[in-house]
Amino acid sequence: MKLVDPVLNVLFALMCGSGEEDNSEEEEEDLDSYKPAQYAPQVIDTMALHLPPEKLIPNLVSKYLTIIFSRIKDIAMYYFS
Repeated sequence: MKLVDPVLNVLFALMCGSGEEDNSEEEEEDLDSYKPAQYAPQVIDTMALHLPPEKLIPNLVSKYLTIIFSRIKDIAMYYFS
């Protein structure tokens, strides 16, 4: 169960990263066009199905709160500085 936190760190980094913008006007719907950030929520969903709640939920909530508070701080700095 020591791998839960490092795996969540990577998944959240993928989901929250700016990513690379695709400038092509056509979007293909094949498997090659999907990006890792699109699969990260599915991995978290699978983890939720197969891990005990007491191992996953505290780590998950901690990650969410960290991101939310950092966004609030960024917004406050933008408007009040």
